[in-house]
Order: sequence, then C-alpha cells, then structure tokens
Amino acid sequence: MKITKQRLKEIIKEEIKNLYEKTVKLSTMKDANFGSDFVQLMGKKGMVKLDKKSVHKLAKIVRQLSGKKGMGWSFTQHEEKLTEGVFGKFDTGINFRGNGLTVYDRNQSKGGDFKSIAFIANGKVKLYDKDVKKEPKLMKALQNIAKSQLQVEGKLNEGSKVVRLPNGVKVKIDFKGLTFLGGTKPVFLDRTEMMNFFKATAKYLR
Repeated sequence: MKITKQRLKEIIKEEIKNLYEKTVKLSTMKDANFGSDFVQLMGKKGMVKLDKKSVHKLAKIVRQLSGKKGMGWSFTQHEEKLTEGVFGKFDTGINFRGNGLTVYDRNQSKGGDFKSIAFIANGKVKLYDKDVKKEPKLMKALQNIAKSQLQVEGKLNEGSKVVRLPNGVKVKIDFKGLTFLGGTKPVFLDRTEMMNFFKATAKYLR
C-alpha cells in the first residue's frame, strides 16, 4: 500500500509524540498515561482521556469545592509532616482506606505489611499502638489531620456534584474521590489515587 507524503508526516508526528509520553502508576490497578497535551486514565476496566484544558478546569473546580489547597491536597500539609517524619521509634506512613486514613509504622511489620498504629475517620483518632501516646509530636500531627479531615469532609459533602469538563467528560466529585464518566466505562479515583493524579498533572501538564 502506497503511503502519501502527508500520511508519512502524520505517522512521524504520532511517533514523536509517543516518545514524550509518560506513564504514572496511580495505584496497583490504575495508571495515567501523559502525552504532551493530554492524560489518559486507565482503570481496571474503564478508560477516559482528558485534554490539558479539562485537567486545569477540574483542578480549579476541586479547589473551589474544598478550600485553598484543593481536594487532592486536602490533608497534604499535615500528611507530609507525618509521612516524612520520624517520631521516636516510629517511622510513619499513611494510606487512605474506606472512609478514613490508616497510619502505619515502617519499623514494624505484621502479616507481611507495615503495622498499622492508628486510624483516623470522622474527625477521630483510634490508636492501635499504645506507645503512640508517648510521642507528643506524633499525637499532635494525628489530631491535626483528624481536625482537617472533619472540616474538609463537611465542605465536600455539602458541595458534592457532577460537573462537565470542556472535552465533554462528566466527573462526579465527592469526599471519597472522583468518578469520571464518558469513557469506555466509569473510572474512579480514590483519595490516594487522586493525590497521585494531581501531583502528576502538575508535573506533566503545566
């Protein structure tokens, strides 16, 4: 089959564009593929594509719904201090699970995973390790996250809504995360995946 000069140019352009594409793992089941001016969200079953304008619009909407820092960074100020800090014998990290936040210790293991030492939900802190109380700075960080979580959850529950982005994709925004509608099948990003998504878009879709 004869390829025209115009088609050859298009093929070359597509291949060059692919060279610049980056894949960011949002979680074990979801990826974000970045091109020069778009991002493709790949879920377990669904897929949705957003252009740069739609991503920027979404970020703006999320910030308006959840305060100055935005939904993707709702607890970042306190989380980063917690995940990067070492408090006495504790080297802490966090994971979003269900409607709350699990805090684990990298220095302890249980069942092949890091041991959970606390759980934060509904503005309350539940301790799994009594020694956490012996670290005042760690307790204060946990309490700050709980307070922030309660405030942000209230705002987002009041402002839960479905919005349409410039490229036609609809997004349901609530406290649990983002649900993208309009691709092959809905793609849901929980809070951890959402934070990873926003951080990646800030890097690759400026």
